[in-house]
Amino acid sequence: AYKANGGNNQKWQLVGMNNLSDSITSASGMQRNTTGGELEPSVSVSLLGKTLEKDKDYKVLYNESDKKPVNAGSYKVSIEGIGNFTGSKEIGTMTLYENANIDPSVPQKFICVANTDLVLDAAKEVPVSGAQVSVYKSNNGKNQAWSLTLGKDGYYTIANLGNSDLVLDAAKNPPVSGADISVYKANGGLNQKWILIKDGNSYNVKNAANPDLVLDAAKNPPVSGADVSAYKANGGNNQKWQLVGM
Repeated sequence: AYKANGGNNQKWQLVGMNNLSDSITSASGMQRNTTGGELEPSVSVSLLGKTLEKDKDYKVLYNESDKKPVNAGSYKVSIEGIGNFTGSKEIGTMTLYENANIDPSVPQKFICVANTDLVLDAAKEVPVSGAQVSVYKSNNGKNQAWSLTLGKDGYYTIANLGNSDLVLDAAKNPPVSGADISVYKANGGLNQKWILIKDGNSYNVKNAANPDLVLDAAKNPPVSGADVSAYKANGGNNQKWQLVGM
């Protein structure tokens, strides 16, 4: 404390700490398949250690509109302060992919583009929870047939017809590159949900819990019995799958 002398070193600007440009943000669910309904990511915003409330402290914008996306395309996601908060901050890009338009009542065979003799296969004719998934020579068994159901959340669940209680599952939530793929009892986890992305006449199949990872058959081209894992996308044909109704 010093005797006032009018110097600028004795003058202070007061700035409210309520500007969202200084906030800490995160978002998940930024990639989905279209469902015909509105889709939105899960956004978390905190400022000065306080978690802010959506629609009270901030609103989420998509390409600068508060209308949630419905159609396939890319959307710039940002937040804008409301109520006691000001400013804005960009979160990232949300991408919606056209859904595969598959009738869930028609079982599908996943054919590996790198070796079209091989299909996605759950171990044993009637697999048990935890059974390994590989690519195997097609024999039209039920353990090689899969039912795809698109949820309202924009993710596919892929169930095995050899045991319809079991779904395609990437180890751990979220999985890391190289995570094993098995069929596992459905639990609603994002590691059991998938995003289908059209690539010519085939699909890349991304894991919802870690969309950097796709269904991958070991080696290119794979041989019968090759393991299937969730692996970082590299554009290889061993990561592309043709869906054929059975």
